[in-house]
Amino acid sequence: MPNLTNEFYTLTNNRKTVHYIETGTYLGNGIKDVLNNYDNIHSIELSDRWYNYNVEQFAKYSNVKMYHGDSKKILPELLNNIKEPITIYLDAHYSGGTTAFGEEEVPLLYELEILQKREYDDIIIIDDCRLLGKTGICGAGDNHPVYPTMTYDWTGITKNNIMKLLKDDYILLENNNHIYTDGATDQFILAKKNI
Repeated sequence: MPNLTNEFYTLTNNRKTVHYIETGTYLGNGIKDVLNNYDNIHSIELSDRWYNYNVEQFAKYSNVKMYHGDSKKILPELLNNIKEPITIYLDAHYSGGTTAFGEEEVPLLYELEILQKREYDDIIIIDDCRLLGKTGICGAGDNHPVYPTMTYDWTGITKNNIMKLLKDDYILLENNNHIYTDGATDQFILAKKNI
């Protein structure tokens, strides 16, 4: 999970939220990145293995709450209980190896559809945007312990599909050169139009 930069907040006139939600916990590195920067961190993980691992890993942190299951099923209930803006990091997708494969490889459009219905000035960060509209093979090698070689198919998810789904309510920023987050440069950041 990346932290947003001052440049992001200045450009969009958004305020930092107290709630940070992540879909796709995996090793928990994203939680570690934002652990001291948000009052409430919620993370959704589909894999039994990685859910249990992270429950244990973050047991001593009162500001971290883990949820076990499919993000498109858990997210509506979680969001129904948060009546203020959130920052959400969308990274729930199959990544090969021991990561989980849900009803679909990438629930991104379902997650965005859920978020689009909210009336709050939510901030949405989408990871792995280099895969949008593509199919192929990626990973760090067959024997890599974290990101083994895998095939992927994101042909049904494009930048145009994302913007069409969110209508004209959001601006889309691309994180080139880490301008808007301290995370990867293939992230999209979506903010409600406040400018």
